[in-house]
Amino acid sequence: RGAMDASQSQASGQWAWAPGASSPSASGHGSPGASPKGAQPALDWPFDSSFGRPDSGRKARRSSLTRLRRRISDTAVDTYKTVKSWDAYRWAVVLSGSLSALWCVAATAVLFLLAYRYLLAVIPQEQAAYVAPGAAEWAQAEAARTLGAAHGVLDALRLALRAGWLRGSWDLATLEQVLAPALAMAPAVRGAELVFADSPSVLAVSADRHGVDGLRIGMQSNAADCYLLGVHGCMHSNLPPTRRPQWYQDAQQLPTASASRPGEADGLVLPGDAAAWEPGVEMVLERGAGNHWADRVWRPEYHLLFRLASEDGAAALSGRIRLEVGGLSGERLQDGRLGERARIYVCDR
Repeated sequence: RGAMDASQSQASGQWAWAPGASSPSASGHGSPGASPKGAQPALDWPFDSSFGRPDSGRKARRSSLTRLRRRISDTAVDTYKTVKSWDAYRWAVVLSGSLSALWCVAATAVLFLLAYRYLLAVIPQEQAAYVAPGAAEWAQAEAARTLGAAHGVLDALRLALRAGWLRGSWDLATLEQVLAPALAMAPAVRGAELVFADSPSVLAVSADRHGVDGLRIGMQSNAADCYLLGVHGCMHSNLPPTRRPQWYQDAQQLPTASASRPGEADGLVLPGDAAAWEPGVEMVLERGAGNHWADRVWRPEYHLLFRLASEDGAAALSGRIRLEVGGLSGERLQDGRLGERARIYVCDR
């Protein structure tokens, strides 16, 4: 093996050692009790196996740990003596403070759990219980308000007939005065088709809202004297003037008001009155804003059949009111509270 030499100056305790030599002393000279030649020398200080130097760092760490343990022990003893010397008042203060701290921690935990449950459980349940039914009720009210416009026109005709203002099919001026305010307040109503008891001909009343003058009431008839209504007074019809349309026969078969709604068979509503919606929807081609075919639009219409009776119970006026329901589509019935992907559908059956 190679010889390992280590030297240290005499001022700092220099030493030198080689295999087979005696153990060095602090001054660098062999001690009297030297090991025999070839024997392993006994060192007076430990060596660091990594660097071949005395392990001074390990001794320093060991000394620091000893001092730390002694300090902790002294602190624990002092604390024990201090606590042992406490009186009842100090114990009461410590216990009350501990209980207050525990109560604050418990209250904070309970409040956190309540807030967590409210945000993630209660709010979705309340939305499911109130928002969805409320949105459905709101959509139903909007649809009923649109459909109720046709009943408003019917009430105007009933009032004019009961008050004696409207006396027959020939009283067209009074009919226009009665229908103009009702149609102005009901933009969804496109017009009405009327058949009086004193004439088999059909009188069609239309509401034109595309003109520059606002609402304009137009009248057409399939009677022989339809030219008296103006240039466009004659209505194109495949039926002869003496034959009434099929919807008139359907109106005569409607149940009376006393049978359908017993509570309304008084006042202006006579027992022979009746009203009901036609079972189907009709697509109508309207002119639109311009005068070209490209400006024409298809609109869905519902028809309200009605029959107004006279004092003797006979049908004095029958007809149907045309109601455009295209306004119920689009974004009108969509409630933003339901979210962006929610939809509301109106079912008529």
